Amino acid sequence: MTLCKFALRHCNYKELTSSRTCYASMPEEQRSKFWRMIGSCACAATNNMHNGRCSVCDGDRRLRQEPAKNTWEENDRSEDWTEMFLLLTELFESQDLQLSNRDRVLAILAIRSLVLHNKDPTYLDLGNSFLAEWCLKYLHSSSRELRIAAGRTLATFLREGLPVDLRNKNRQLALNFLRALSTKDIVGQHETLILAWGRVAVVCGEKELNLALLRLVDYLGHPNSLVCSVAYSELEDIAETLSLSPQTLLKPFYRSIAVAVVQDLTTKPQKAQQLAEFLGMSVSHFLLLTQRDTVPFLVLTRKKDILQRIASARSAETNIQDMCLQPPANLAAVISTLLFQPSSDVEGNATRCLAEVAPGFQSSDLGSLVRSNPVLIACEMLKAAGDEDESNASKVSPPS
Repeated sequence: MTLCKFALRHCNYKELTSSRTCYASMPEEQRSKFWRMIGSCACAATNNMHNGRCSVCDGDRRLRQEPAKNTWEENDRSEDWTEMFLLLTELFESQDLQLSNRDRVLAILAIRSLVLHNKDPTYLDLGNSFLAEWCLKYLHSSSRELRIAAGRTLATFLREGLPVDLRNKNRQLALNFLRALSTKDIVGQHETLILAWGRVAVVCGEKELNLALLRLVDYLGHPNSLVCSVAYSELEDIAETLSLSPQTLLKPFYRSIAVAVVQDLTTKPQKAQQLAEFLGMSVSHFLLLTQRDTVPFLVLTRKKDILQRIASARSAETNIQDMCLQPPANLAAVISTLLFQPSSDVEGNATRCLAEVAPGFQSSDLGSLVRSNPVLIACEMLKAAGDEDESNASKVSPPS
């Protein structure tokens, strides 16, 4: 007897004319029992269930633990997996399931368990899989519990253990989907989106972590204090899950995160305040710590008021020109950023940017600024080129 039939019969349904018919005739309590059994089938099929807990499904949030034995579709129960997929296809289309929020939550969590014990691209492609389709659909459900369950399930399609091509494709699709939902700014969905971004952060790689952290930090500036507190709590959970201090967690991504924070310094000061608190420092300390990453952008965009705020964090006597010139790393970052911009008059545009934020630069020659530390500036430009697509990297050459 296959596991699907066993689950149905264990719920006291012996006439198996069709899965949908059996499910429709079950009382509510039995339906819940059925979905819990379906969720544990994969754990049992791969011999990962011990004392009522699965070493894979009930492990840490990073989803690093792979099944102790072959995944379901690879072992001698491959027939069970095929039948399970057909069963789910039929039941998820049934009106009886869609009318019950509780059963839908249990059903999507059952999918989570099935996916964690499976690597078959046929069923785990986020862009084509029937299982993934319902997961994405439930992410913007009107039910909070269902959205949270869908966010937990989505993470299983992004985990490290999947085939690399499939994993990368799924991550790109998931990030695009979450970004689209985030930009709609639907108040009731902010909490579940924050939790979903948190799952992305702990399950995915460095590239996805950067984007997830950027989104969560942006939530720190939300006008709703509850949204801010949920985002703050999620950042703490990510750091704890990854066994990193807040500063170690964010430091590799200051180039994007710090810029996003300082550009809103006057319009959303709570964002910088919340982030500084998370990092265990004052706002002034944060501004000084990240000046090498933020000052070039602020010069390029001519944000004179914010540049002066950062200069004042150093001392009352420091002006914008002083801050651009010293330390040398600041000047190298500023010059390389200005010279890296596409323009028919790169040098002229760079000179105008400098003069507009600090009039004292009007009497300065750009060539002399470059010659003051050509090696450091060249290194900064090469670093910038490395962050660009290969098509743009060839346009960069060190200053002479």
